[in-house]
Amino acid sequence: TPEHNTYLIIRLNFAEVAAGLDDYKDGLDNHCRLVFNFFCDIYAHILPTGTKEGLQQEPDAVSKLRFLCQKCQEVGKKIYLFIDEYDNFTNMILAHEEHLVRYRNQTHGEGYLRQFFNTIKGAAGNTLGRVFVTGVSPVTMDDLTSGFNIGTNYSLSPKFNEMAAFTEEKVRKMLDYYSSVLPFNHTTDELIKVMKPWYDNYCFAEKRYGKTTMYNSVMVLNFISNYIDNEYDIPDSMVETNIRID
Repeated sequence: TPEHNTYLIIRLNFAEVAAGLDDYKDGLDNHCRLVFNFFCDIYAHILPTGTKEGLQQEPDAVSKLRFLCQKCQEVGKKIYLFIDEYDNFTNMILAHEEHLVRYRNQTHGEGYLRQFFNTIKGAAGNTLGRVFVTGVSPVTMDDLTSGFNIGTNYSLSPKFNEMAAFTEEKVRKMLDYYSSVLPFNHTTDELIKVMKPWYDNYCFAEKRYGKTTMYNSVMVLNFISNYIDNEYDIPDSMVETNIRID
């Protein structure tokens, strides 16, 4: 596309924010400080001279993000911002009722997390050319709606139904390939018959229900790995441990 290789990338992972709800600001500030410093280092040849030094003078994540947006604008560059597990700290709310007040303080009114997303909203479409946010719970984004009400939720979009898992066609192609280069003891049809009751029938978009079901990609790959390690015999355990915990 015309925008290929034109963005400067910032990737935040809120799972790495080492903080609880009572000190979330400090944790978010520290995480962003490390990421933003790295951003200044790898794009030092593009950003204005003294950008990193100026960044150090900004007191927190919100002001640092605004500062970087300003500096990128000065050189005519746009940022592609990725935020992974934006709702990470929400898990504490679901587990501990006593955190509810602190949660509301972060996501409502003048809460710091809300301010952070307000800053993103203000720069989106301008210096922040693209923003891609991932998470597992809609709770946090619902509470941040007025702070970040410009995004489009693609989670349940039919056209992305096949993005996070395998169709049976893909599983068959995978098995066909491995059986052509390794001494499999079972045909693709035999392996599909074993795998289907365990891994198939996922559907992420309601409009695709009954049309295209998906195989759990993690468990399919785990099965194939175990099958090979098990000297090409069906594994005793059909469930991957980490998935079972989830």
